[in-house]
Amino acid sequence: MSWAAGLTKPQCMSVGIETCYQNTALALSVALASPSPARAAAVPVFYQAVQVVCLLTFSLVSWKSGWTYAPAEISLWRMIVTNYQPFFMQETELVTQELEKTAKMVKAAEEALMSKRNLVPFQRQPSGGGGSDGGGGGGEVGGE
Repeated sequence: MSWAAGLTKPQCMSVGIETCYQNTALALSVALASPSPARAAAVPVFYQAVQVVCLLTFSLVSWKSGWTYAPAEISLWRMIVTNYQPFFMQETELVTQELEKTAKMVKAAEEALMSKRNLVPFQRQPSGGGGSDGGGGGGEVGGE
């Protein structure tokens, strides 16, 4: 029904999983409200155990069939630990672009400052080394 409603493949998969979870919770609630809840809850609890296996299979097959946002060719571990939601990916790309833009602006400002004052850029000494001045050494800044 979700496909007929015009949802995308990943959205259809989400609807299928959510519907399955809601149905088992509803069945367990009804069973626990019955006069003999322990006996009545046996069927929904068994159904929930079967549901775990079925949903795992459904999820893996859907992922490999291209019905999720995660690419089918990546490893299972990478698919589990990475967020492939479009909003998250778009936000990550925007942050990366902003960081690159800022880095370029900082570099341009440093270059403009160096050329304006005819300064030698600061050079760090490798760890363990250092001058007798205790400052970490490097080129002189200034000239005035």
